[in-house]
Amino acid sequence: MEHHARRSFSYGGSGGIDFWGANGEYTAGGAWTNGSSRDLKENFTDLSNQDILNKILQLPITEWNYKTTPDNKSIGPMAQDFYALFGVGNDTSISTVDPASIALIGIKALNENLASLSANLTPVAMTNTGNLSLVDQNVADTGYTIPTTLL
Repeated sequence: MEHHARRSFSYGGSGGIDFWGANGEYTAGGAWTNGSSRDLKENFTDLSNQDILNKILQLPITEWNYKTTPDNKSIGPMAQDFYALFGVGNDTSISTVDPASIALIGIKALNENLASLSANLTPVAMTNTGNLSLVDQNVADTGYTIPTTLL
């Protein structure tokens, strides 16, 4: 077996290999599963959905490849930017848990924004509907027909 890089692990057997630890495992289906039980965690802190969304909007996302695999393109942030904005992990790597959780918080913030916009637009729409009814009545009183090209 040839050596690829310092701190690398290569396996060439046909029987498969299992990785596991207290906080995750590599499943037989080929997926890394992160331990996420509340029982494994401590020091919980509430976060502001809007603050996280604002940080997401500042995060540069680019297409890139690892220097060792120039033909394999990826899309994502750089660890330095991610760490500077969110303060999790370190400035050389990004866990699989943090981006997924940050994306979920961003979705919640967008939903809050949509609900707020919807609540603010409802009175405007009702006012405009009433105004349109008055316009329709005034137009009907004049006998004018709106050309179909304007509809």
